[in-house]
Amino acid sequence: MRAQLAWHDVIDVSLFQNSVKSGDVVLAAVSGGPDSTALFLACVEAAKEFHFSLRCCYVDHGIRPGAGQRESEFVRKLCTRFEIPFYTRKLPPLDHAPNVGSFEGKLRHLRYAVLRDLAGEIGASCVALGHTANDLVETFLMHLLRGMALTGAQFSAVRRDGDLAIIRPLWKTWRTDIARFLKQHVVEPLQDESNDDLSITRNKIRHLLIPLLEKEFNPQASQVLFGAALAISEFSESTRYCARVMKEKATRAATLLPGALKIPVLEQCPDFLRREILGQWLEEFFGRRVLRSSAEYESVASLLNRPSGSLAVLSGGVVVARVGDELLTCQLKKERQVQEPALVKMVSDIFAKRYAELHPEVPLASLNEPIVLHQMTVDWPMTNFPVRFLTLDGKEVTVILEKGAQRLLEHLSPLMLRNRRPGDRIGGKTRLKELLIEYDIPFFIRDYLVLLCDKHERPLCVLGLSALTREILRRSDLPDILPISVRPPVQAE
Repeated sequence: MRAQLAWHDVIDVSLFQNSVKSGDVVLAAVSGGPDSTALFLACVEAAKEFHFSLRCCYVDHGIRPGAGQRESEFVRKLCTRFEIPFYTRKLPPLDHAPNVGSFEGKLRHLRYAVLRDLAGEIGASCVALGHTANDLVETFLMHLLRGMALTGAQFSAVRRDGDLAIIRPLWKTWRTDIARFLKQHVVEPLQDESNDDLSITRNKIRHLLIPLLEKEFNPQASQVLFGAALAISEFSESTRYCARVMKEKATRAATLLPGALKIPVLEQCPDFLRREILGQWLEEFFGRRVLRSSAEYESVASLLNRPSGSLAVLSGGVVVARVGDELLTCQLKKERQVQEPALVKMVSDIFAKRYAELHPEVPLASLNEPIVLHQMTVDWPMTNFPVRFLTLDGKEVTVILEKGAQRLLEHLSPLMLRNRRPGDRIGGKTRLKELLIEYDIPFFIRDYLVLLCDKHERPLCVLGLSALTREILRRSDLPDILPISVRPPVQAE
């Protein structure tokens, strides 16, 4: 006869010893299914041992007609039986969830948000979830099949969310023991019929793949996979720490825009560490996991071997760009299929506006038409000659041709201000594009640079870029200083 299972045989007692103090409030998420019901029963006993106050919540997903009321009533009766305060909450509409990929992922995000909010309302320091050893193995296999095994193995029985601890006390417990434990307590849990839906990947793994592995290859396949997942998880944790250190080094070394990554730092790292750095970088930037498959990682990693201006387009409208020896990222407002050069234009707009905020000394503008300056003649007034236009961020810039410009520029007038054009050349020889590349001018601002051009539309000056302007003047056989000044941008009225 098999021995009876006590509550401390079902849950990881050390989690409560390390995560819960006497007098704390613990909120258990209970759906009425076998796993969460066993969690609830074990927590009732654990509360007596560790002197914490247990609360219970049922979250209605609203996706199975009638199921919410039936399950909620079951959990409510269970709480009444043990005199545990009961709460019920309903998930908000699915469009409130971020674009995190799968349908199940969106539901999970919303469910966690609801539990966090309720924990805050009732003063709970801990939320307990009913994830078992079987769940860990299934999740590991799901990520393995997607090509992201390292990410899938990043399991932790305790996770901190600010001041809130999220614990999984059943993480070492198998469903066979869950069934025994419930039978001993004479509790018949509810069964979720959606768990039999083989259109769901997790259910396919649970009902088809794992039984096949146990029947045809190894009866202990689940236990072997569990051990592998834990071993990889330990390695993964070390990798995550190293990746955080290298990511911070790569962002500190970057100079183009806040949050950029310096590619030479990435090139020092082995591939497995680069993968984690890029994943953490994008997750930190967008507040969610972005690299969800090996294919997406390879798309981003390929930028390290591609020329500046190359783009990698990911799901959710996320774009990663190589700019010189740095990586930048942004998100398009609407996820849609666009082709170059339209995609490059959209990405450049976003990056250029960020750049303009950081570098007001370089006025960036989209000039639909050239701004033609008046003809300079001997009768031209020897006074400052101001020209104004709006920058990308809606600020007004004043360009002043100072006294002395007449004598120098009279034979070149009428002058004009305009953006770059294909085929622009310096001194009739060097292409302006080549000079911009030579001076490491980011591709995303090149079409918004404001050029001062002569009557033949040859560039004489790039406003705000003095070193580049001196080189242009030198190659145009002009003095290396033009009597031109740009007043700092002021907010347009």
